[in-house]
Amino acid sequence: MPTAAWSGPEDDWPEAPPYWIWWVKDPAAATEAEAPAGTAPESVSASAARAAGAADTPEPEPGAESIPTREQAAAVDALLDQSKPSRGTLRQALSRILRCSEVAEGVEAIERVTSQRGGQAGQAEELETGALRDGDELKDALVRALTTSYRADKAYLKWAKRYRDGGCRGRTVGDSAYDAGNAASEDATAAKTEFVRLWNPIATEQGLPARSEAEI
Repeated sequence: MPTAAWSGPEDDWPEAPPYWIWWVKDPAAATEAEAPAGTAPESVSASAARAAGAADTPEPEPGAESIPTREQAAAVDALLDQSKPSRGTLRQALSRILRCSEVAEGVEAIERVTSQRGGQAGQAEELETGALRDGDELKDALVRALTTSYRADKAYLKWAKRYRDGGCRGRTVGDSAYDAGNAASEDATAAKTEFVRLWNPIATEQGLPARSEAEI
């Protein structure tokens, strides 16, 4: 079950073994397919709610409704703190490789960033944002920003390895991997710009730092 951040196998992966199982049964889809025509499988939560009878919903305590908002905003902010150094490390590593200076260390740095960014994209998928204003749109923009950044990192890493192996000779612009990295970076920038437009008003309300797209 690949995450949204996974963009496919690396070039040096071998073929899958002949007994590899590509498809798995989706229990939820199977349940829906087996349901009588015109009906849909009932969710556990809906069933439990009816089983509870006529129990009254308790009134929330004063200020309780703001707790999820603060917690969710803090979780988003913490993930943004993680993403900022990844971007800076990538830029430094690319610059180092293009100058043919400490190329091996530059490639290793891009490898670390790629791993970090894949993890960050996965964390973004798990964020709860329902209590935040435009929470679904906010989360979607952040997931796209980090996922496309991850794709860019993977592409730059492929180029960097080829450039290293070629003794710092070869194409940059015009190289398929390098161009793919640039294209994914442009998509990431657009998603980041959309995200900060939605995020900064929330951050201000919650006493958190505003962000620019360059910080993500």
